[in-house]
Amino acid sequence: MSTQAPAKNGTNSTTAVAVRQSRLPRDPFRSFEAMRQLMDAMFENRFPADFNVAIEPAVNVYEKDGTYTLECALPGYKKDDIKIEARGDELSISGSYSRENNEDHNHYHRHELRQGSFSRIVDLPQEINPDSVTAKLENGLLIVSLKPMTVTKSKSIPVNG
Repeated sequence: MSTQAPAKNGTNSTTAVAVRQSRLPRDPFRSFEAMRQLMDAMFENRFPADFNVAIEPAVNVYEKDGTYTLECALPGYKKDDIKIEARGDELSISGSYSRENNEDHNHYHRHELRQGSFSRIVDLPQEINPDSVTAKLENGLLIVSLKPMTVTKSKSIPVNG
């Protein structure tokens, strides 16, 4: 059996602690929840529909047989929505996408599909020939083929010693 010493104000210490704890917020970090959700969304590349931020589409660039290939994820875009420019050692890709506005008719429980425009400049390892650039869009994947102005061949160099 435990005995509790009375607090200075005449209540036992357990009651005084309970009263003090009930005055504290249950979660002192609750106000950070919206910020945490937004940060999670940024790292997952998904934003609320009303959050207007330019998201750069993901790209892969690789070289094979002296030709560079750029792959760019553009789901939902049509070829007429996309503009490509080649200059020097960079490739500029931009586009605009919008869907029919059914906001008045739909009651969304989740709305993550983005609409709007984007612009992305991709630096390439060397200057490319703008006349040899070709592009095609297949199933939401833009594939751009780029030939350099001068093909750089690699050569193994023996080490003397």
